[in-house]
Amino acid sequence: MHTKKRVNSGFERLKTLRTKLEGTGPMPTEEVEIERVPSSVPRIRNQIESNIELIEDMEMETKMKQQALSIKEKRRDMLKKELKTISGVEVGEVSTNLITGGTQTFDVPTLKKRLNKALKEYEQDVLDSTKEYKGLKMRVSNTKDDNVEFAEQLTTEQGQLMSKAAAGKQLRCIRLNKSNTKTNDVMGENSGGVPYFVASCGNDFIVFDLLFGTCIALLDQDPLKHQRTILCVCYYNSVAFTGGMDNAVVVWDLEKTHTSTFLTATKRLEHKGSVWAVEADDSKLVTACANCSFNIYGVLDDYVLLKTVDKAHKRTIRCLCMSPDLICTGGADYCVKVWEVESTFQEPFKYVKTHRRLRGGRHGGHTTVITDIQFAASELVSGDQCGLIIVWDIPTAVMLRKCQAFEKGVTAIQFDATRIFCASNDCTTAVIDITTGDIMERFYNHKAPVMALAMDGKEILTVSTDKLLHCYFDRDTDKKTRRYHLLAPGESLGTLKRRYGVTISKLKEWNNITDVAMDVYLGMRMMVAMSSSGGVTFRQELHLKKKEEYKARIRKERLNRLRNAFKLENELLAAAGGNAVANIREKVEQETNEKRAKEDKARVKKEARDKRNAEMEKKGLEPDAFSDDDDSSEEDIDPFADNGDDSDSSSSSSEDEEDEVASVQPSARSEVSAQPSARSEVTQSTARSSKSSGSSGSSSGSDSD
Repeated sequence: MHTKKRVNSGFERLKTLRTKLEGTGPMPTEEVEIERVPSSVPRIRNQIESNIELIEDMEMETKMKQQALSIKEKRRDMLKKELKTISGVEVGEVSTNLITGGTQTFDVPTLKKRLNKALKEYEQDVLDSTKEYKGLKMRVSNTKDDNVEFAEQLTTEQGQLMSKAAAGKQLRCIRLNKSNTKTNDVMGENSGGVPYFVASCGNDFIVFDLLFGTCIALLDQDPLKHQRTILCVCYYNSVAFTGGMDNAVVVWDLEKTHTSTFLTATKRLEHKGSVWAVEADDSKLVTACANCSFNIYGVLDDYVLLKTVDKAHKRTIRCLCMSPDLICTGGADYCVKVWEVESTFQEPFKYVKTHRRLRGGRHGGHTTVITDIQFAASELVSGDQCGLIIVWDIPTAVMLRKCQAFEKGVTAIQFDATRIFCASNDCTTAVIDITTGDIMERFYNHKAPVMALAMDGKEILTVSTDKLLHCYFDRDTDKKTRRYHLLAPGESLGTLKRRYGVTISKLKEWNNITDVAMDVYLGMRMMVAMSSSGGVTFRQELHLKKKEEYKARIRKERLNRLRNAFKLENELLAAAGGNAVANIREKVEQETNEKRAKEDKARVKKEARDKRNAEMEKKGLEPDAFSDDDDSSEEDIDPFADNGDDSDSSSSSSEDEEDEVASVQPSARSEVSAQPSARSEVTQSTARSSKSSGSSGSSSGSDSD
């Protein structure tokens, strides 16, 4: 046991010495463990999250349904009360908007029938709403029980036994998103970036979260899935492409599948042999088969086959890379070829011809299968199964530098103007000086073959089959981690404040903004975060914070939408019932008040007439048969008038009669002491004139009829 410890200690010292000899020491690093779980775990997680949202919606709907039910019950009770009120009051007509929604006037019997019918409908509506409310509460309870069962099932699926079984299947192909390098953030958090990476395991296709290593989705049942082992993977923007031994390429639209329960393939492209290499950009998809040919598909034309180049190599093409007008292929024949692509207006990619041939073997190049190639401008970097790295000059097809970087095959290559970053099957990652070919750095953090690599000038990201993702920070950059955002249309400093949780004063300070109107413009590269903690940990904390804020905002908007919809419905319901009952009550009160006012007016008139007649009797005068305060047009019936329908003529005649009586009576009273007989004659003549006036009024009414 003691000897084993000494041997291990010796190995550690040798490892430390090797790193010191090869460079100034490894860069600071952080690691993320990649989650390996059965295919059911992502589906269960998605189901639990969707159920949580469903429960929130149903609980809000339950509250609103309860409120609507109480409004309907109150309206039903008010209708009952108003029916009882109308039954106890004698009125001619009542206005209501309960029947048709608009204000209408009905006679009382008709209104009673219509209200009784509406009351029955409301009672049935209340019964149905009660059933719906109870059913909704039952659904909420059942969904909560389902979530409890899903949580128990998730615990079982994530148990030690199931996780061990899933981890036993080794990842074969791992690819990071190529568009993240263009956005200058390998973690995919800048605008336009993709915070995911993809991998294959046998014939299964898996999507992982780049920050946390969580399994987002795993394909296990799809009609277009591969039936045999997946040999190559390409991940560009939101689309992934997989090629397998079943002679097919499957297209996956990951933008639609991140929130769905299952991964779904959108298209399957059949080939004549096993697909060993696949590469894509904005306009074309290039695939390489085991029959030494490669195919070009139009991305904008729904992946229609546009060109096939047969016998491109003497042996199978194993790797691809391309630009808008060049395609580079590396094969098992130790040769790298550069193809020039030309298109015409009628036929895209019509001409594909060999531009340069970078040969190996006895020509001094590669002597084994070429496993990866990358090119930029006029330089091309290639790696083979022996760990040899070669830098080529494309215009002259001359080797510029060679570097035996690894003991085993090269799996991934990235380079910039000064350095080459490459990974290998020997579990290491190396940084090579592109001008001299010397190794500047070597990282030994992984315990399994490193299958993917990406860099953006500040960070290096590597992923291996040992379920680990490592992020290395460039020593030449500042120790503080900076994060940038390209200002898009419609965005402002307030938008960035809410999105990244930073103050506007900090944004102005970091980006040297003094005048927002002059210094902020569309497409501006703005620093939105800076932390001395650096790397993955800081980004994870920021991501969790943003995720919680986003969920809270979305939940608030969704619940407000539901609340406003139900609130509007309930308010309309309450307003309709309230207006209908209010109209009935107002009409009843109005007619009752009018009747009471008429009765009071008649009583006052009668009291005044009786008082005046009593005074006249005291003076010894005969009581007045006609009074100027007598209103024969409202309640009293004129004994001299017929039952004609011309109310205007009758009322005008009565008014004339009253005026005549009013003009004659004072003169008669003034002469009553001297000429009593004359007063009697005047009274008789007045009565005769009133009789004649009434006869003329009734005759005129008959003529008008």
